[in-house]
Amino acid sequence: MNNFTHPLTKISFQSNSFATAIERLFIKALLEKSAEKNFNIKSILVVTFTKAAAAELRARILHQLKNTISLLVLYKNNKLIDDSDLFVREFILCRDYQIIATDIAVLTRAAQLFDQASIFTIHGFCQKIIKDYPLECKVSLPFEIMTDNEDIISELVHSFYREQILNNPL
Repeated sequence: MNNFTHPLTKISFQSNSFATAIERLFIKALLEKSAEKNFNIKSILVVTFTKAAAAELRARILHQLKNTISLLVLYKNNKLIDDSDLFVREFILCRDYQIIATDIAVLTRAAQLFDQASIFTIHGFCQKIIKDYPLECKVSLPFEIMTDNEDIISELVHSFYREQILNNPL
C-alpha cells in the first residue's frame, strides 16, 4: 500500500519537513475531493501558527502544485516519468493513464483559484469564522479584532483613574 491508496485520515508521507508533508497532503486532498460535485478549493483548510509560516506554506503548496502539473503534462505527452519528484512519481505509478488529463485539469483549476485557498494562521481562521458567522458567534456588528491592545489598556487605566481615584475622595 502506498500514500495514494491511503485515505486522507491515514496518510503519512515520508518527508524531510512538516511543510513538505502538508504540500503533498494538500495536493492529494485536491485530487480526492475534486471528484465531489461542487468542489471548491476553499473546502481544504490549512491552519498554522504564524503569518510567516502561513505565507511560506502558501508559496510552497503553490510551487508543488505547479511542479506536479508540469510533471503530469510531461508524462501525459511523452509517457516519461521524471524521477526528480518522488511524490509525483508515486502518484503516476498508482494512477490510470486515462485519468491523468482529468488530474491535470483539476490541478490547473486549483492553481488558477489558489488565491482563494484556506491557508490561515489560527487567529486569521478565527477572524474569518467570526466575520462569516457573526450571529452564530454572538458577536455584535461591526466588530474589530485587535492586534494591538495598547489603546484599550490606556483607555481602561484612564477610566479607572477617573472613576476610582478622582471621583472617590478619601
